[in-house]
Amino acid sequence: MTQHSSPTKDQARDISKHLKTTVPSEQRARARALVTLIPLWTEELNDTSNAGRLKILSKLRRALRVERQHGARGHWSYDLARHKAMLDAYRREANFVRTQSPSCKLLSIYGIQNDG
Repeated sequence: MTQHSSPTKDQARDISKHLKTTVPSEQRARARALVTLIPLWTEELNDTSNAGRLKILSKLRRALRVERQHGARGHWSYDLARHKAMLDAYRREANFVRTQSPSCKLLSIYGIQNDG
């Protein structure tokens, strides 16, 4: 039976270097921003297909709805900066989906205007 131990500092540094060289910086920035806003699994973050992005849009819409309700009710946990960050992330994801597949029928369900 083998025991799994946590990586050493050198191994962790190697993994970090590997990720920095294999994952594009814009994808890392996207993942970092989304993880701070909504709970996502690693598989969901790595799924950059339209279906994956639509799933993230759905989660962002729900989170935005809750944040708007908190703001409207004067809830103590409401954070304007968080609300703006969620809205910015939603718009970024929506714009990407709209530009990648302008004929996608699901866009209207998510309230994304199709300019094309």
